[in-house]
Amino acid sequence: MLALYLQLLGVGLLWVTFHCIGMCGPIMAGLVAHNTAVPRDASRAEELRIRAQGVLSYQAGRAVMYAILGGLAGALGALVEEQMRSITAITSLLGAALIISIALYKLIPLKKAQVKGNEIWAKQGRWLGRQMKRVSRVLPGRGPVKMAIFGVIMSLLPCMLMFWVLSLSITSSSILHGALLMVLLVVMTTPVLLIAGCSSSLVPVKWRDRVEPLIPVVLLGTGIWTGLIGAAANGWIEHIHLPFKLGGELYTFMLW
Repeated sequence: MLALYLQLLGVGLLWVTFHCIGMCGPIMAGLVAHNTAVPRDASRAEELRIRAQGVLSYQAGRAVMYAILGGLAGALGALVEEQMRSITAITSLLGAALIISIALYKLIPLKKAQVKGNEIWAKQGRWLGRQMKRVSRVLPGRGPVKMAIFGVIMSLLPCMLMFWVLSLSITSSSILHGALLMVLLVVMTTPVLLIAGCSSSLVPVKWRDRVEPLIPVVLLGTGIWTGLIGAAANGWIEHIHLPFKLGGELYTFMLW
């Protein structure tokens, strides 16, 4: 289980920093600008407080929906593992396959698949836009409640990062850890979305352009690592350990 959290905190931190601020940052900035009421005579501190409250309300809505999705993914992993007890780590292999698929989708220029994927993304985006307009008609004002509802709705926006963490949730085979992994993703995205919602982007586009291509490569390595963990757990390959001493005590670090 620790390996899943380390993957999220490692690869996820890189992905969140350079991907989310470019993809979700402008969305966040637009939502905050149009759905938070800042008095004209408000001080700079008050303005930042109101906008930050909008971002945090949005993130709270996302956290609720992501926890539900992560819990369902963990339950699915537990169900698959329960139904196939003779294969002791089937969910690790399933998670590895999903992670590798995401990496290959980003790495290999399969134009037909990517065009189809973009069409699905666009269709889903239009549907979500219609739902948000309906919410705006029901809640015509501005405030944290409206932002929280928007957070719930936007949680359904297709996102490679979300799908990756869902694959980790499946691998956990745990409703609790599946939900916690997804909530941790929301926590990790909060700082960059606060930056985007409260001020202009602080990450130069040229930095994102240089780092973004590395993310699928790192993901591919993560998928292979997860697969090795599953294969070792099934006894198909040997476990690899690295013994080391710390404070005079002998410890073992398991690679897989």
